[in-house]
Amino acid sequence: MSALLEVRAVSKRFGGLLAVSEVSFSLAEGEILGLIGPNGAGKTTLFNIVNGVYKADQGTIAFAGKDITRISPDKVVHRGLARTHQIVKPLNDLTLLDNVTVVPASAANTSISRPRARWLWKYCSRSDWETASTSWHARSPSPARSGWK
Repeated sequence: MSALLEVRAVSKRFGGLLAVSEVSFSLAEGEILGLIGPNGAGKTTLFNIVNGVYKADQGTIAFAGKDITRISPDKVVHRGLARTHQIVKPLNDLTLLDNVTVVPASAANTSISRPRARWLWKYCSRSDWETASTSWHARSPSPARSGWK
């Protein structure tokens, strides 16, 4: 299986600070990959490089076989790669599915993210998420008791 997202030897400096140092990984379609590390390790910086907010000082990034290393975030989104930001407060009038499929206004076509989100819900065995309220957690003291898997 070929990589949907491929990051090779990506580095980024801010003045004298090396924020990301020669990071490489590949992600196949349908694969789930976690990126963990302590505060200040460069996780958000790496996401910003991948989606075009920051330009890598070295290395390459390819999405769906096309080089996206030096293109702007709006062009990255139009190629089908979008990110979500950590939102402290969900949009309470939307369902859980709608909350995670909200994309930047420049990506008016949500046909890319919504089917992938549906797949994830199915993968996680949560058939009722499409209609579930974003405040599901407020009704239950723990994810285990709410049926979250």
